[in-house]
Amino acid sequence: MSKDLTLLTKADLRSLGFSEYLVREVCKGLNSVPLEKGIKGYAQTDLKDAIINKLSQAKIKPQTRENLQVALRLMSDKSNVIEVDFLRKFSLEERIGFLRDYRERLRLKGEEILQDVDTLLEKAKKLT
Repeated sequence: MSKDLTLLTKADLRSLGFSEYLVREVCKGLNSVPLEKGIKGYAQTDLKDAIINKLSQAKIKPQTRENLQVALRLMSDKSNVIEVDFLRKFSLEERIGFLRDYRERLRLKGEEILQDVDTLLEKAKKLT
């Protein structure tokens, strides 16, 4: 979605992970603008308000809440990245193991970077 885009369609909302039901719920009661061949556009400001209203409701599934928050961030230009949980298909133990290995790789890489910095600092000291 670009910054200057002021109208979104129901297809845009579905591409963000909204279900048909959620699209209907969010768009219910909003003023629409006819675009082409029966496609309706909805103002981003109206959609933001509807999403905020939906998020304020207590009984929302976690995945639905996440989809609503992602859409809100994208419409607010706070992010151009959609987070995806690639570990969802793994069991809890497999996730923990993967994350532990990843943390260890990052730690080792950090140590290498610190060694490089120390080497550069020593060279800089010799130059002065």
